[in-house]
Amino acid sequence: MPPAITTAAPVRPLWRWAILGCVLGALVACAAEIGRMMVTHNEHVLVAGRAYRSAQLSPSQLEAFVREHHIKTVINLRGRPFDTWYPAEAQATQALGVSQEDVTTSANRLPAPGEVRRLIEIFDRSEHPIVMHCQQGADRTGLASVMYLLLYTDADYATARRQCSPRFGHFPIFTTASMDEFFDQYEEWLAARGEAHSPAAFRHWATTEYCPGPGRARLELVGGPNEVKVGEPIVFTVRAYNTSRESWQFRAGTKVGVHAWYVVQAPDGTMILHDTAGFFDRTVAPGEHVDLALPVPAATLPGKYRLYMDLEQRNVTFTQFGSEALTHDWDARNPAPQGR
Repeated sequence: MPPAITTAAPVRPLWRWAILGCVLGALVACAAEIGRMMVTHNEHVLVAGRAYRSAQLSPSQLEAFVREHHIKTVINLRGRPFDTWYPAEAQATQALGVSQEDVTTSANRLPAPGEVRRLIEIFDRSEHPIVMHCQQGADRTGLASVMYLLLYTDADYATARRQCSPRFGHFPIFTTASMDEFFDQYEEWLAARGEAHSPAAFRHWATTEYCPGPGRARLELVGGPNEVKVGEPIVFTVRAYNTSRESWQFRAGTKVGVHAWYVVQAPDGTMILHDTAGFFDRTVAPGEHVDLALPVPAATLPGKYRLYMDLEQRNVTFTQFGSEALTHDWDARNPAPQGR
């Protein structure tokens, strides 16, 4: 009878166990950090006795935070929406006798130049200590916190940028990477000038030099009537000048690049058309222009109609970056009766 053959269990290389341990350790640490942020409402000291950051707080949580840190100004980075949290916060700050400043920002796009200037102006004039918050206290609050340190402290640049990091719940992926891109542009500006960061340099760049990518244009109507007959279709031609510092990339058959969107409003105020244009392959460098054809169906009723047109990229309109949209009004009139 042949001897039984035994097979030893495969031995996993030690490096595999090491990698697995590192991955599990990272997951546990990440979960613990997320849990900590949820329990503490992402509350952190930015500059002791001067500036703090947090997620959205309930009225009772805000009251406790204000009393503990002697807060004089609450900076709300979520704007003034119709959600119930806003009037609740406004009533809480009023009852506490502290100021509230509202700035409309987004975690999903580069901040508009006007938003940046307004935030700096609020920082400059607000009574301290301040606390700033968005919804989670991660993305928009991270951007504002980095700005504050760059403007008002001697913190080195790398230390300031860590306020916008996973430590506070910010992950530079997908659209929230716009928060990081803002400061990347500042770095590029410094490098091009051969300068190091300073509060004065950042203030100058943020208030006068900053341009949010390709999102700036001058729109001019170069073809289209002021008056048409009812039943006549129209094609408006809009010339778009690239006034940004980056090239526009128009692409055919996709919404990845820059394109135009436009709406038409009827005499009674209803929207009768929502369309897009500019789906072709072309690069428009800064200072160059492109002509865009905007077809509009024939009006069925007489009256005054309005065209509203803007450019957008990645579902973000140029007006959100401080650019100016184009509007044009025209009249549709009934055809004159034919003589017999």
